[in-house]
Amino acid sequence: MGEGSAKRPITETLFGSDKEASRNVIADWAPNVVAGLMAIGAVHLWTVYLRRIPGSAHVQPSFFRKRSLFGRVTSVGDGDNFHMFHTPGGRLAGWGWLRRVPTTRTALKGKTVSLRFWDLGLAAGV
Repeated sequence: MGEGSAKRPITETLFGSDKEASRNVIADWAPNVVAGLMAIGAVHLWTVYLRRIPGSAHVQPSFFRKRSLFGRVTSVGDGDNFHMFHTPGGRLAGWGWLRRVPTTRTALKGKTVSLRFWDLGLAAGV
C-alpha cells in the first residue's frame, strides 16, 4: 500500500467528509434498529418464559432439572401423580385476573400436564 492510502472511517468513505450526512443516516436508522431488536427480544421472552405448555409431550428435555413449572393443580390421582394446568408467568402474566384457568373437565381435556413423582414410595390410597 502506498503512503496516500491511509485507513479512513466508513462514514467518510460513504459520505466523503460530510459529517452532517452521516449523522442524519444514523439518526434515521437508529429507531428502526432499536424497534427490530425490541421485537426480537419480545419474541424470545414469549417463547422461552411465557408460552403455555399444553401437555406432557410438549415439555422439552432441557427443562428437566433446570427449570420449574408454575400452575394450578386440576386433579390428583393418588399420592404420587397429578394433573396441572400450566400458567406461565403466574399472576404477573395475568393468570387469575386477566386470564382464567378453566375449571370444567371438558374445558381442561388435553390442556393439562400430567406429572408423576418417581421413587417417592407413597402408598396408593393414603
